[in-house]
Amino acid sequence: KPFSESELRYRKFQKKSIVASRDLKEGELVTRDMVSFIRNIEPGLAPRYFEELVLGKKTTKEFKKFENLAVENLQPN
Repeated sequence: KPFSESELRYRKFQKKSIVASRDLKEGELVTRDMVSFIRNIEPGLAPRYFEELVLGKKTTKEFKKFENLAVENLQPN
């Protein structure tokens, strides 16, 4: 049986995303204590990608607390 519209919205919300656990400045190197893995209103990058795509990268913009981190706003150090 296909999922209803409300079930699809719920499933989307249940997925966790990598978010800033505090305000981050442009040019900071991302460490584990700077992020949280939470359910966010806007879905983002899954926690399983943290070490591969986020850890040790520099931010190329400022992030507000609880804002999703996006690969396009990170660069290798």
